[in-house]
Amino acid sequence: ASVTVNVGNTYSAPSVEINAYPENVASGSPSMILWSGSNCLTNKVWIYSDKDSMNGYLTYYDSNVYTSLQNSFGSGYYNMNASLTSAISGRASGAITSGTTYKIRCQGAESYNTTYPIDTILVRIAQSAAIMDDSENSGFLANMLNAISRFFRKIF
Repeated sequence: ASVTVNVGNTYSAPSVEINAYPENVASGSPSMILWSGSNCLTNKVWIYSDKDSMNGYLTYYDSNVYTSLQNSFGSGYYNMNASLTSAISGRASGAITSGTTYKIRCQGAESYNTTYPIDTILVRIAQSAAIMDDSENSGFLANMLNAISRFFRKIF
């Protein structure tokens, strides 16, 4: 006969991270919004922006009308089933014309877990002198690739 004894809990806390590259943009320019998460239920990942639909990826909800929105950040644009299909997921923002906030939240992978970690990033309008001085890079694409590379080095 054999006996199996389970000792302790193998629970792994969920975590999320959201970043924007670049974080400072010229008015009317886009940013790349990248997010990652671990130990999250795949259908319980929320991405939010106060002003940007991310070219239709997010849908607007008015919290005064849609009060049952679970884990709401208030009125704004949401995707309540955001993708975490790879180590990093992401989308291009729309044209940023003023400071825009992006948030991520997820529910832990264990069904009993009610932990909802949150991360936030603010994309700001940069001063035009800072955008014109692009001596280290050859433009937006090079800047984006360098930022993504820094992000990967940070998480791996």
